[in-house]
Amino acid sequence: MAEQISPRVCKSKTNKHVVLLIIGIITTITAQCFKMHNPSAYTFGGLLAFILIQPVSYFVILSIISLIVATIRRNIKKFWFPILAWLFLIAGLFDIVIGGFNEFVLRPNAYHAVEELVRSGKLEVSEFDPRERILGHWSSEDDLTHQYFGPNNHLIIVNLGQQKVVKYFIEDFSVIESWIKFNVSGADYDPHTRTMCFLGDGTVWQVIDFSFGKFKTKLKYVGPEESPYSVQKRKLTW
Repeated sequence: MAEQISPRVCKSKTNKHVVLLIIGIITTITAQCFKMHNPSAYTFGGLLAFILIQPVSYFVILSIISLIVATIRRNIKKFWFPILAWLFLIAGLFDIVIGGFNEFVLRPNAYHAVEELVRSGKLEVSEFDPRERILGHWSSEDDLTHQYFGPNNHLIIVNLGQQKVVKYFIEDFSVIESWIKFNVSGADYDPHTRTMCFLGDGTVWQVIDFSFGKFKTKLKYVGPEESPYSVQKRKLTW
């Protein structure tokens, strides 16, 4: 005579497997968030797709595996969901452990090693080095302000046609995270700090840190010209 399982016991087991599945989904999403290093670079739709692509993929793949195993055991209704819940939990825990190790141990150590090599001059990555990428002509999106970064800490700022020659001194930078922080002084400017974060599409976010607050603006790369005279000379040659 087959053993009868009460509805209360069945419901209890179902609830347990639902909890396991939810934990698996949450851990998978958390592990996926570890990989997101620049959320501001995503649109809302892109952000949602990035977060959900892993749990959705897992659900499809693990559902198929669970269905196969349940079919082999000849009771799809009884075994499919429990197997799916346990597999999802294991996959989620594996992701969060491996992802956490990669993001908080392995990656920072690798980044630190690369930064140290660049700072010591043992590794040259001029294409990615912010000290090199900052050189040239940058313009505000409204085309009212132009900045010309040249060698020897030489900076020309043209705002509404008014030109000022100042000096900039690099305080810190990151090759991996693509930003550079520098101090600006000279002309009638009070010494202040600016940070430029490279976005990878020929634009940067520039944050100017004044004594009375911060001012954030977006700049676009115009060309290699290191002074407005170079721009005028180029136009004349055309």
